[in-house]
Formats: sequence, structure tokens, C-alpha cells
Amino acid sequence: FTVLTPDLPGHGTGRTGPFSLEQAVTQAAALIQQASPGGAIVAGDSLGGYTAMALAATHPTLVRGLVLAGCTAEFTGLFGWTARAGGFLTSVLTAMLGPERVLAKTLTQVAKIFPQAPMEAILAGGLNIGARREAVSDLAGRRFIEPLIRYQGPILFVNGEQDQPNRNGEPAFRRAFPRANLVVFEGSPHGVSLRDPARFATLVGEFARR
Repeated sequence: FTVLTPDLPGHGTGRTGPFSLEQAVTQAAALIQQASPGGAIVAGDSLGGYTAMALAATHPTLVRGLVLAGCTAEFTGLFGWTARAGGFLTSVLTAMLGPERVLAKTLTQVAKIFPQAPMEAILAGGLNIGARREAVSDLAGRRFIEPLIRYQGPILFVNGEQDQPNRNGEPAFRRAFPRANLVVFEGSPHGVSLRDPARFATLVGEFARR
């Protein structure tokens, strides 16, 4: 396969700018139109999954299939509120401790939480502490199920068994997309693509072949 791994706005090479879902979708659509005008299989985990859903909803002819991990929780109600609170807490800690200290603590935590992740590539790509707050603020209040219904292509949902917010949201997504398949990573919390990248890559490859 030809694999394209773009940085979302506010991430990696784009980390000096803010995150915006609309901008992320626009950039992804332009990349597919340039590299594969007939469409591409789009896979995303967490924020990447929400971006992939928004891309399929607004540019369905560019998306031949969707692999959506860790994104079956709508950013509304209690989940939207708690996500915003987490982003606000990060902002407060950054202001109190300074971005360098918060970044150092974050890197230590990430290495412990995701021992199988390709940390060298993540660090080389560049991290932005403020990206989480920006992304949560942008997603809060949005609904993703209703816009995605217009997309008729194949969908594979992937969740970690212990990813409670997304497991709680699974039934609503499964009712809306009864033909979609679901894979659950046993014992895994949120972030399945970083917790078991080899298995996640295998899933995407099998989905692409089908």
C-alpha cells in the first residue's frame, strides 16, 4: 500500500498553528485529491478518528473506507463537559509550571502509558501541549453520527476494552451504522493504535484488502 500520514493542524510540522476540524478536513481532502483522486481508505485514532468521520461526511467520494478507533463518544453532554475540563486543567498547569516542565512530564507519562509506541518518531514529529485543549474546545458540542450517515462506504470501528467513554457510545454508533464491523482490543484503554501499533496496522491492512 501507499501510506500517507499527514500531520493535523496544531500537530507535528503544523504545531505552531491552532487546531481546527474544518482546516484538518480541508488539508486531508486536498492530500487525497492530489495523491489518489479516486479516493483513499482513511484510518484515524482518537482525534484522527473524529477528523476521518468529518472528512467522510463532507467529502464522501474521497473516502473508500473508514477505520475509526477511539471515537464512538459524541462530544456532547457530560463527556463534552469533562473533556473541556481536562483541557482547561492542562492550560492551568502549563501556566503554573511552564510549557517546558509540562512537556517533560508529558513525555515521561506517554512513554509509560504507550510502551509499544514508536516514541522516537513521535518525538521527532514534535509535540504541542496546547493542541489537546484546542482540539477539545473545537470538538465540544459537535455531533458526528448524524453527518456521517450520508456516507455509504464500509466502516470498521475499533475500541479499547477499557476505553469507557467510547464503549458507552458504541451502541449509538452501531445502531446508526448496522453494517459496520467492530473490533475491541482486550484489556486496552484509549489509544489502541499506540498501545498495539502492530495489531492496529494489521487491522487496517486486512480492511484495505477486503
